[in-house]
Order: sequence, then C-alpha cells, then structure tokens
Amino acid sequence: MSGNLNESNAFLVGTWLQLLAMGAYAVYLPHCAALAIKRFKRNHSFLVPVTCLLFFAAATTDLVLSLVMAHKAYYIHGSQLPNPDAIYGDPAATLSLIKNAATVFIVILSDAILIYRTFVLWERNLFIILVPTGLALCDIALGILTVWTLAKTAHGDDIDTVAAGRARVFFIITFVLNLLCSAMICYKLWRVYSLFPAGYVAGPSVTAQLFDVLVQSAALYCANLLLLIVTSCAKSNLFFVFLGPVRLSLS
Repeated sequence: MSGNLNESNAFLVGTWLQLLAMGAYAVYLPHCAALAIKRFKRNHSFLVPVTCLLFFAAATTDLVLSLVMAHKAYYIHGSQLPNPDAIYGDPAATLSLIKNAATVFIVILSDAILIYRTFVLWERNLFIILVPTGLALCDIALGILTVWTLAKTAHGDDIDTVAAGRARVFFIITFVLNLLCSAMICYKLWRVYSLFPAGYVAGPSVTAQLFDVLVQSAALYCANLLLLIVTSCAKSNLFFVFLGPVRLSLS
C-alpha cells in the first residue's frame, strides 16, 4: 500500500494505539469479570465467562505479538541497523501469521457477541439474526481464506493484490453486519427508553441513555471498521494504524 506514512512506521503507530486500547480494556476488565461471575451464579451458564476469557486471551496474545514484532523490527544488533521492513513486510512469517489469525478470530468473536446481544435484546427472535448470522458465516470463510492466502505469499511479494482485496471484503462484510445489528439494537433501546414519560425521575438520564446506546451498539467498533475500509480502498498505509485498535474497540 502507498501513502505518506511508511508501512513499518504505520505498524508501529498502530501498536502504540493498540497499547492505549488495551489499557482502556484493562480498566473495564474487572467490571466485565464481575458481570461474568454474576451471570454464572445466576444461571450457571459458562457462555459469558468463556467468551470473556477467549476475548481476553486472544487480545493479550495479539498485543504480545505486536510488541515482539516491534522489538524485532527496531532492535539494533551490534553494528547492524534495524530493518523493520524485513519484519513487517513478510506476511508469511510465523509471527505475522499468528497475528493475522488472531485478528480474524477476534473480529469473528466480536461479530458473534454482537449477534448474540441483538438476539437477546430482541427477545431471542431467531428471524432477527438470520441475515447477520449469514454474514458472519461468510466472514468466517473469507477470514480463513485470507489467512491462507497470506501464508502462501512470499517475502517481498506485493500483498496489495489478492490478499488485500480479500481482507478488504472481510472488513466490509463485518462492517455491514455490525451496522445492521447496531441499527436493530439502537431501535430496540429507543423503543424501551420511549416508554419512560418525560421528566420521569427514576428513568435514566439522557447522558446515560446515550452512553448505553453507544456501548450496546458497538458504535466505536463500527467507526473503526469504517476507517479501515476507507484507508484500505484508498491504498493508504494508515490502514495498518487502525488495524491494531480494531481488535479491541468492541470491548
């Protein structure tokens, strides 16, 4: 991809943003853990705790790999100058493959969480999630195919071809899925909040309602996905800046 920002530097900036996103996630994590324990005690279901553990493990693994790659890319070996392009420019390298697989897994897990959230909010109506589920299945197949394509890409090859195109479609499908679920969640929440009469003291404030809508509908995640799609279509290296935070923006 082209652009004013060098690809390796874009990866480095993305790693810093990923660190910030992980910090925000770490602040929210105790609340998430308490909620998972509460849900387990109430209905003895392992769904929420296992999902939280999977997301935490995948996000942590991905961040550790980002830091390891940054170290390998910019570490000075004696008199030998660092060559970050050799690290970030090889999509078939082991670290890159694991990172790409982790990204696909986190995106798919995030999609599943949002679909389930929509399903529960719409009183477990299966008809509501038919289209999102179909999109998620397409994303799973395309994500696996994208990682496999990257694994077959030799070092130095132009990855802005088949693999980049598949990755772009992968994020577009995810964006459509999230936009659809977000719209249904926002509508359902609006219907619920509209039941509160004007000036009802016990009802949630406007600020609380807005914050609830932003969190429940994964608005930040959708915005990050849109940035990924735009930068990818523009063939800008800014794509790699937004790629790191997208793994955590749903949390």
